[in-house]
Amino acid sequence: MIEPYKVVSPRNRLTLHRVLYNGGVNSWSVAEVHWKNDEGKAYPALAMRWNGSEKGTRGFPKVGYWPTWFIVPEELEDAIRREVYRIDPQGKLGGREWVPTNFDKGEIK
Repeated sequence: MIEPYKVVSPRNRLTLHRVLYNGGVNSWSVAEVHWKNDEGKAYPALAMRWNGSEKGTRGFPKVGYWPTWFIVPEELEDAIRREVYRIDPQGKLGGREWVPTNFDKGEIK
């Protein structure tokens, strides 16, 4: 399993803000990201992925060797956020694992 805060692909479209939930081995993770659409405009989004197993798998999705995130449809974001809060109200299973300073300043790579 690769830790979700280490997943930063696709690099040309995604900037990881923070991991909201990390279910660990054989589970899933949710993160807040900035996502660049096809026109190059970046906006805040929710992303998810499967973490993978103890046997060193890189989870899903992945492109070749590189683990990636998939963007959650906007219509599902609120439901997923509510469920993450229900499962982990204290934010202990994700929380603020990694927050790059450029996100808080409104700068996007």
